[in-house]
Amino acid sequence: MKEGSKVPRRGNVPKREVLPDPVYNSTLVTKL
Repeated sequence: MKEGSKVPRRGNVPKREVLPDPVYNSTLVTKL
């Protein structure tokens, strides 16, 4: 929960979420 607060506060969420978004979605779907 500490990393999540630092990521969105630095502004890396919109830039880092765009790349990991599709990648994580695939991992979540495969894991689920």
